[in-house]
Amino acid sequence: MASLSGLKADLTPVYNTGLKTFYVQNEALSVTNGGKLCTWTVPDGIKNVTFELWGGGGAGAGGRCCQASAFSASGGMYVTRTIATEAGCTYVLCAGGSNTCSAACLGCQGCSTYVTGSGIAATCAVGGAGGDNHCFYHYGCTCCRGCAVWTGGSGDYCQPAIRNITYTSSGCLAARKDIMGGSFEQGTMNIGRTYCLNTIYCDACCIGYASFPSGGGMNSMTGSGVCRCGTPGMGGMIKVSYG
Repeated sequence: MASLSGLKADLTPVYNTGLKTFYVQNEALSVTNGGKLCTWTVPDGIKNVTFELWGGGGAGAGGRCCQASAFSASGGMYVTRTIATEAGCTYVLCAGGSNTCSAACLGCQGCSTYVTGSGIAATCAVGGAGGDNHCFYHYGCTCCRGCAVWTGGSGDYCQPAIRNITYTSSGCLAARKDIMGGSFEQGTMNIGRTYCLNTIYCDACCIGYASFPSGGGMNSMTGSGVCRCGTPGMGGMIKVSYG
């Protein structure tokens, strides 16, 4: 009959203590941080590799003339791919960069993160959806909108990006909160808030930046007739585990 200590030993998970990891990323918080691109060559003695990918976060929408959030930006998709490999195989690793709003004042989609190379099938984590503002979309004092799912990646496992908007106000458009989509496994959401005591005259009100990696940016609010962009999404990331 097995002892209790023997059963506990059998149930204890076994970890590969020899597994090595590294990351490809660019944490710079800027309008377009450019992402990160590199080539990796598999060293001697390696037989398997797992790639974890986070797409770049979507950018917050620009605003003009009393617009308010319809949807906040989402974080990027999360994708994994595990393959057999060998020494000398090479892979191109691209962690998607951040983005800003477009000339049309909409939040741009985040840049995709991808891996290509020796014997690997299509592996891509699509960037998050950009934010969207509309005129007087939330004219009531407390509003909450549903979510939209952003898909399109490729890998062994794909977790879609989800964007959502929660808007609250103590004076209608005078102050509000946006819930910006975060990244799978690395963080959930980030809360941004505008402080606009007089929305007719305030200019480019937005306080709150995307979370790293892959977080979505915040939509802006302004009384100006000129489009003022929201905060940019955060860049994506690749985690490489091999042994």
